[in-house]
Amino acid sequence: MPLISDKDRYNKLSKDRGALKHSVDSSTKTTNHTLRESEKIVTAERKENFAKEQQSISSNIELGYHKDGTSNEVVYLFTLEKGESLINVMLCHYSTAGTNIYDLHWSYVAPEDLTFTVGADGRITAVSGGDTIRIIAGTLSSTETANLTGILGSVTNEKTDLGGNDPFMSVFRNVERRVYFYYVPSRAGTDVTYAKIKAS
Repeated sequence: MPLISDKDRYNKLSKDRGALKHSVDSSTKTTNHTLRESEKIVTAERKENFAKEQQSISSNIELGYHKDGTSNEVVYLFTLEKGESLINVMLCHYSTAGTNIYDLHWSYVAPEDLTFTVGADGRITAVSGGDTIRIIAGTLSSTETANLTGILGSVTNEKTDLGGNDPFMSVFRNVERRVYFYYVPSRAGTDVTYAKIKAS
């Protein structure tokens, strides 16, 4: 007799588990469907926000330049105001008279408060009145170009919500206060072009 009773109990438990499993599967399907729908809505909103952000960025880009006619003198290039972002700085040496040695710095200190000492080789050797930080230094032969794309983008390589890299992500993105950029060449004949995103 105990065997029959165990068999009956087993059958009853099996039926109860089947009913429970069926009800769980049903609610799981509903939950998964709801989550998929929510995810589609969130993805659509992200795409729309990303498109608006890209449109806003492209309408706020400022392009500027400096035509260089100096040698071994520090040139104040441009300022990033609070909330602005630097996209790139490009240097193009066009003089056939020889190679240009250049030095590019940034600082929180305004040009009128700084005094620079420049060596004969186009390098800033000393600064008084505040600190400047060298971003890049190098040499350019005639018709050679250098830019900051690799340096700016290598510091942070942030992914967007849509999975791609953010082309406007850089160490100088949405700066919290005013940043000044300075440049010194050893030889005249290098044009400097910069692109920045103005604060909205």
